[in-house]
Amino acid sequence: MTQSNKTHACKDYEHDNAFKNHENVIIEITTSFPVSHHPDIMNNLEEHAYIDEYKGVIYTEDEYGFKADKIGKFKFRLFNVASAHEDDFYVKDLFDSRRGDYEFYTYLYEDSDSDDFSKSQFEYDSVCILDRLNIKKQFRKNGISKLIIEEVIRRFSRSFDIMLTKPYPLNLSGKGATHEDEINKAISKLIKLYCSMGAVHVKPLDSIVIWVI
Repeated sequence: MTQSNKTHACKDYEHDNAFKNHENVIIEITTSFPVSHHPDIMNNLEEHAYIDEYKGVIYTEDEYGFKADKIGKFKFRLFNVASAHEDDFYVKDLFDSRRGDYEFYTYLYEDSDSDDFSKSQFEYDSVCILDRLNIKKQFRKNGISKLIIEEVIRRFSRSFDIMLTKPYPLNLSGKGATHEDEINKAISKLIKLYCSMGAVHVKPLDSIVIWVI
């Protein structure tokens, strides 16, 4: 089952001057249930009762108000930590079901190493992880990434307390010859970009940035 929601984002954020070359962009966000059907999910399926995954696509808008060219995509997931805890589910397993998520758990709950969790150990009852945000090169530096972040927060802020991501230059991934310094410079630029959108860079060694809602 797929649910779709569409918005004329630039009309909501005219002060951002988000897209200089076109009057509007359209942001479409969909969610598919259950998340446990995702091919990247590895461990048992029980934990995914507490995880919702969303995918977004960004389009230019034509003169008639319809979707025209696809110019980017993004993906994020919502973790209902409070419900998992109330159901006596081992919360660490929520962040251990997919590669890369456990690092976020370590940052958020690194002092919670036992199976016997108390409510006070969880400062954040719900967590959003931004997995991917990719805009075509010719449409970058127009504020569209900021637009996406604000749109996710506007629509879903009641569903999470904190949003995290670990910036990585997708355009350099898979290029074995790329020098490590080049990747690090690109990561630093992405961190500065996210910080300009209201994020805080809290763990320099791991390049994690957060938005506290």
